[in-house]
Amino acid sequence: MAKKKIEGEENPAAEKIKETKVTGQQLMDTYKNDQARLASLEKKGKALQKVINEMIATLDSVKGIGKTTNGENALISLGAGIYAEGKITNTKTLKSSLAGNVLVDTEITKVSASLDEDLKKAGKEFANTQNEMRKMQQNLQMVSQMLQKGQLMMQENQNTKE
Repeated sequence: MAKKKIEGEENPAAEKIKETKVTGQQLMDTYKNDQARLASLEKKGKALQKVINEMIATLDSVKGIGKTTNGENALISLGAGIYAEGKITNTKTLKSSLAGNVLVDTEITKVSASLDEDLKKAGKEFANTQNEMRKMQQNLQMVSQMLQKGQLMMQENQNTKE
């Protein structure tokens, strides 16, 4: 049961520093797990960056199509630096895919708004991933320092025994 601190009364439980002992092997395991997690986060960050870049290019293309006039020639990006030249005959709708490769006509304004929203979500996810990576790097640095201190202590203990 928790005790309330009465004014003027000391709370000895609050003054105690909680100490946890871990073995060198536990620290090494933590370090390896953190390294694996960081590598996973880096991979996720790279994948998100690719998705974001693709979404930006797609959004630019969609906006470009919306600005063209019917029958105007345009270069259409197919991805990977490949373009097709063609006449734009419909500047009001685009084909959007649904599950199972079903295509539906969607107004360009709706496509653009949807891409904008998806881009914002991907940007937030990327920022969160970057923050997680920074925290993991800090954890790795802290564990690394603890391992180094442990090694120094072991060396000092060996030197005093000799």
